[in-house]
Amino acid sequence: MAESVWYTCDPCEGITIEKYDHASDPKPAKQVKLTLQEAIGEILGALERIPPKGDMFISFTPAVEYVRMTIHGSDHFDVVEFYDGRIKTPDTTFLTRGNEDEAALFALVKEALGL
Repeated sequence: MAESVWYTCDPCEGITIEKYDHASDPKPAKQVKLTLQEAIGEILGALERIPPKGDMFISFTPAVEYVRMTIHGSDHFDVVEFYDGRIKTPDTTFLTRGNEDEAALFALVKEALGL
């Protein structure tokens, strides 16, 4: 597997997705753990199509929907965050609205959550 800017596990053994109704909530409203390699590969493939640098900074209120995706390896994990359906890139910026790859990834995340 090629080196990723999004995660460091190789191989990645699981993905935990937690949906919070509000970023300020202490516990997730819904949580799912993916362990099937096909599902993990589909999400990681979609994630790799997202540019690692966004082009804008955004400030959200604590009431915004928050989704945390934790990618697990045997001895390490990485976190990818979504605020109101928008991915926070590794350089802590966001993409301009309308990015199809971002929308496709978030659709996979919502599908995994059963939404």
